[in-house]
Amino acid sequence: MNTTRKEWLFFGCACCVKLLLTFLIHPGLASGTATTTGIFAVRGGDTFSYLDPIENLIRYGTYAQDLGRLETYAGRMPGYGIVYGALRLGFGPGGAADGVVLLQILLSLCALYCLGQLAQAATQRRTAFQWTVLLFAANTFTTVFDIRLLTESFAISTLIIGIYAFHRAQRQASAGWLLCTGGFLIWMIFLRPFLAPVLGLAAGWYWGQALLLGLRRVPARLARYMLRGTLLFLPLLIADAAWMARNWPWYHSLVPLQSNTWAGYKNAPGLLELNGFMGAIGEEHAWWNEASDMAWFYKPMADPAPNFRGEASKFAPPAYTYDSLLLVRRNLGVAQDSTQLPSIRAAAAAKASRALVA
Repeated sequence: MNTTRKEWLFFGCACCVKLLLTFLIHPGLASGTATTTGIFAVRGGDTFSYLDPIENLIRYGTYAQDLGRLETYAGRMPGYGIVYGALRLGFGPGGAADGVVLLQILLSLCALYCLGQLAQAATQRRTAFQWTVLLFAANTFTTVFDIRLLTESFAISTLIIGIYAFHRAQRQASAGWLLCTGGFLIWMIFLRPFLAPVLGLAAGWYWGQALLLGLRRVPARLARYMLRGTLLFLPLLIADAAWMARNWPWYHSLVPLQSNTWAGYKNAPGLLELNGFMGAIGEEHAWWNEASDMAWFYKPMADPAPNFRGEASKFAPPAYTYDSLLLVRRNLGVAQDSTQLPSIRAAAAAKASRALVA
């Protein structure tokens, strides 16, 4: 369906709503724990892990978050850093950061239109476009990331635009739309590697149809669908091959996405074992969430924090009791105490690790 004048009007109103929310949200973020970079861009907790490798690349020729720890080299894929780096070559850090935020806002508006088009195509109702763009524009959960130097905004936008391009490729059988789909989805993967299966599903759609046609002995259409799936996957093959070649000298193994799930951060003592324990009882690993059980383990013993909420329902004595978890918490505290001797910290970390895997 072609976009009508009424729908363009709704889209314009939605853009105004989204931009207004962006300006209303900004003062709260800029004055909170996050700090501003440039005039408008707001840093987040993980911003340094995306921008510092680019700054180190420009200054020292090494893509690494920490020059003293080169194993962090593939901790972050450069999907976000490449945008910042391109702007950084022409502007200072502040100007590049503001430029990234401007691009995030513009791409978010493009994604807003694409999402409305997808809703309209799915329902065959023009009102679906109108309501979708207005509701998504009013969604502060996504808008809040448009002004932050984090991957969420670009990742959401590229996902939506990539799916829209895939939809157009289905309708028009266009190689251009297929390459567009692959381009946006590979950028999405280089922003958020855990989204890689989305591209696999899109390419698998064509390869699956080719398999069915092969079983039915329709060779002409089989070749067509195989080619479409390959065109869709081609950007990933090219970009990820270059990334793996770049990683090989450091790891001497294939690193197609990230070197680990912790983005190259240095793991705190006992963190891996604690993650396994929290996963086993169905809790999240968000230690930065002050209200989470994970954060409870990292609070000082004197902190008047509430008891571990999982005491009664999420683990079974005698394997663990509340007292045994208090002991783990105490050992983790000692392990992270920089005033203690290294031998004492190491012994405390070992005790906590053994207790968590018992």
